[in-house]
Amino acid sequence: MNRAMRRSVIALLICLGLPLVGAAEGIAGSRHCPKATSERLPLRVATFPRFEADLSYFALDAEIYRLEAWISVLNDDLQFVKREGRYLARYEITVIANDGGGTQVRGDQMRKRRWVDTYEATNRTETVVLDLVTLKLPHGAYDIAIRICDLDSGVESSGQQRVVLPKGGDTPWLSSLKFLVGTLERGESFDSSGVEVRRSYGDSLPVMRAYVELYGAGNAAPPVELIYEMEDPERDRVAVGRGRSLGAGGFGRPYLIEVPTDSISIGIYDLKVTARVSGEAVATMCGSFRVASSKSLWVRDFDAMLDLLSYIATSEEMDKLKEVSLEDRREAWEEFWAGRDITPETGRNETRDEFFTRVAYANRHFGQMLIEGWQTDRGRIYITEGPPDNIESHPMSMSGNAWEVWHYQRRGIIYIFEDRNGFGEYVLTGIR
Repeated sequence: MNRAMRRSVIALLICLGLPLVGAAEGIAGSRHCPKATSERLPLRVATFPRFEADLSYFALDAEIYRLEAWISVLNDDLQFVKREGRYLARYEITVIANDGGGTQVRGDQMRKRRWVDTYEATNRTETVVLDLVTLKLPHGAYDIAIRICDLDSGVESSGQQRVVLPKGGDTPWLSSLKFLVGTLERGESFDSSGVEVRRSYGDSLPVMRAYVELYGAGNAAPPVELIYEMEDPERDRVAVGRGRSLGAGGFGRPYLIEVPTDSISIGIYDLKVTARVSGEAVATMCGSFRVASSKSLWVRDFDAMLDLLSYIATSEEMDKLKEVSLEDRREAWEEFWAGRDITPETGRNETRDEFFTRVAYANRHFGQMLIEGWQTDRGRIYITEGPPDNIESHPMSMSGNAWEVWHYQRRGIIYIFEDRNGFGEYVLTGIR
């Protein structure tokens, strides 16, 4: 299998939510990456209100776990009502853990109120708020069902994801990986349940940080080493190193993995963490994360950057960028995005983050055999227009090819795509 074909197959597996690594489910101390939640990107639900849920778990003892569901709902998908000069959205989150037979084991429900100051803020499409729901569960396999209901419009959406909580044994085992915002100083105290989660890194978050706990190691002699490896979608290793201990923990030993991402290209990467004793692997955990933007775009991949920016840049801006010297690329990059920063008083450029989040999504969902997702017609429309309000999918039949209709109801625009060769290579055939 050539590299392009392998990339397409891997992208398809990721899109379908299938594990990329062989596994032994629910076995503490497994040397292979376990199946289920740990290897997948967060659950994404595309029906309104759209939401993303990132699941992680940590052992409280050998039998009981704390399952964390970090849930984000976009402002743009909620109905805001003006009250007292501000805008309020009300929604309900339900998280239920069902066993293999579909019987509810645990569950929790919360009602949330989200206030914003301006009408423009009600239409924001980047993640700005994370809600946390926790459940205590015994070891076992569960289907975690999540439902979001907008209390004012009555619209609701739901999705579920499989998670396997391993039973503690005589050999060491690891928690899931939890991808973090922010940094921790050496020796700083840390409560993993209170740290914000993100799996997308880039200019605003140039360092990937992942938290993990090791259990069952006791006072092992020789001491346990925690080794990490980071691989790109083609299984090429891009980073390797050791996790650093955060000092004494509770039931488990906490570790932090930190890898700069400002010199690697955008895409989805796999992180594999292995606990070793005397060089022998005794436990392994894996997770995936995105690099949504990086310095390599304006250094190593400058031509690709220009092609990307052409989707939103003016002709005058493109002419200026093409003339920029290598030494001035960083300044030109920052200047370009500074002019589009809707909140220049903060340290985050939401417009840039949203743009590259869309690029990463397009690469994940619309990639074809020889080209990246952002280079396709569907990718281009997704990046420039954002997520469609509704998608009509029509599979291939005896009467014709497969085709899709993307509705942007707020703008009154419809895009029509057709798979003309039957290999998923959709092209734009009409705009209404």
